[in-house]
Amino acid sequence: THCETDDVFWRKDGTSFPVEYVSAPIKDGDEVVGAVVVFRDVTEERRAEEARRRAEAELRVGTARLNLVIDTVKEGVCCFNDEGRIIFANKAAAELLGWPSPKEMQGKAVAEITKHHLADGRPCRDGICRIRLTLDDGETHRVSDEFFSGPDDRLFPVEYVVSPLIVSDVVVGAVVAFHDIGERKAMEKDLQRSNAELEQFAYVASHDLRQPLRMISSYLSMTQKRLGPQLDDETKTFIGFAVDGAKRMDRLILDLLEYSRTGRAARPEPVSLADAVADALDNLTVAIREADADIVVADGLPTVTGTPTELTRLFQNLIGNAVKYRAPERRPRVEIGWRHQGTRWLITVKDNGIGIAPEDRDRAFAIFQRLVPRDAYEGTGIGLAVCKKIVEQHGGKIWIESIPGEGSTFFFTLRNSPAVT
Repeated sequence: THCETDDVFWRKDGTSFPVEYVSAPIKDGDEVVGAVVVFRDVTEERRAEEARRRAEAELRVGTARLNLVIDTVKEGVCCFNDEGRIIFANKAAAELLGWPSPKEMQGKAVAEITKHHLADGRPCRDGICRIRLTLDDGETHRVSDEFFSGPDDRLFPVEYVVSPLIVSDVVVGAVVAFHDIGERKAMEKDLQRSNAELEQFAYVASHDLRQPLRMISSYLSMTQKRLGPQLDDETKTFIGFAVDGAKRMDRLILDLLEYSRTGRAARPEPVSLADAVADALDNLTVAIREADADIVVADGLPTVTGTPTELTRLFQNLIGNAVKYRAPERRPRVEIGWRHQGTRWLITVKDNGIGIAPEDRDRAFAIFQRLVPRDAYEGTGIGLAVCKKIVEQHGGKIWIESIPGEGSTFFFTLRNSPAVT
């Protein structure tokens, strides 16, 4: 009797197919007088086997790629089983936690691989450990400002995410991705120190720097009044220039303070842009009336998350500029519109003023940049710089399209209802 599991039979039409078969002799006494062959077509089995081999090869390649990615990232990654013990860790996890290799971490619980402390410095017990919570409730937990221990038991601040590993609706483990935020914490501390220094600068600028300027302007004005009849015309002109220069310097200091304080306002909150525009128009009532400007505001301006006072200042600066830099030969008109653009709102402020030359469009947003003569239009050249800073700190961009002599359109984007944080 013979058994064959990998052979080929041929059909009458000349095509072949794989078979498995068993052949047994037919005997008459001790004499073989024939044979019986039982066979079956195994085409489908061979196809399934080939598909399985291809799938296994693809899985090996995919696993190798995934391991390469996981071992390349700077975040530590640890996989835990349902008992809270490590079944996998990447190289970054071993390095951050001070282990010679990921293999040596396998089979250990959190308490065995690191000293885990809460934000207030207390050791993290099993009952409040986020890994244990995820294994129990199947929810993802995001944590910041806790501490892990690294080499030499040195504690370092971490952010980490614990995600459940679910198979057939059953939590079979958890994946933890964490990274050291010590450098970021140091930068935040430096930023706090810089902000404190900026506050001190603001105090000095608003008091110590402006006081001498006010004194210079005051005494020059008193001198001009007291000695007016004795001064020749040229001297009077010089004194006028000095007084005007002191006043402009005072204005520059105030504008610089405004620019430095932009973005340091209250906690973000939902803001109706329609209300922000209305407040800006209220603040510009006198200027709009004197210019006889026509202001058109589109209906349905969206609500965004931001700082109300700064968004009002944004519109106030843009509308105020449109009214100020009007063309003398026509009535000024300002149109405020909006449209939805992907995940953002696109807001437009269009005017029919003097326009901006193409080569000046980027320079228009630089601090203290004036694009027109001072004797034609007043200002320090800081308004658009403030607008750019406000928009960028609200996660958007601002740009200009303009035709000199016909008008300008300012475009800026704001995030589509970002979460308040």
